[in-house]
Amino acid sequence: MNFPFFTPEPGSLPDRVLRLFQRQPTEEFTDQDLAAKFQVTSTAKIKALLAACISHDLLRYDRDTDPTGPKVWRAGPKLASWQPFDPTPAPSTPPAAATPAPAQRPAAPFPQASPPKRRPRIDFDPAAALVHKGLPLPPRAGGAPGDSKYAAVWARLQVGDCVELPDRPAHSMASWCKKNKRRITVRRLSPTTKGVWRTA
Repeated sequence: MNFPFFTPEPGSLPDRVLRLFQRQPTEEFTDQDLAAKFQVTSTAKIKALLAACISHDLLRYDRDTDPTGPKVWRAGPKLASWQPFDPTPAPSTPPAAATPAPAQRPAAPFPQASPPKRRPRIDFDPAAALVHKGLPLPPRAGGAPGDSKYAAVWARLQVGDCVELPDRPAHSMASWCKKNKRRITVRRLSPTTKGVWRTA
């Protein structure tokens, strides 16, 4: 931790002099000693550069016990608590590893329509095919249900005859007659039956 009140630039003369006194706290140096040690050409320059160290009590510049002797440089009262500036950056704390997100279950695939089933192919033997002689032609398969029924009723009717039928069969009979171009007339005979007259 750097000392808060004074931190000279690393490698500067104040920094090197303070480090020297930290290594040799009991030593004393004259201006000439420091000039020679740190290759400074002027003793006045030493005094100017180290003035801040004196004002912060890191160094002392005074005479020795002999008041007539030269002034000397020695460790100040606060030098022991001074810490030089360390340009090396403090190791940074590595960032905490990110917590992996919980694995998500894969989405269920959309159901696909099953392909249409094909009818199995049936092979036959042409020689074994059954042939019918004189078989009557049945009513066409595309006819409405009940066609043969209403045709049989119509065959029994003469012009002017009436057949009595429940409501729903009477309606179907009338529809069959219209489809087959038969001329009829329909009248109600009772609350639940109708009469179908053949008119031609």
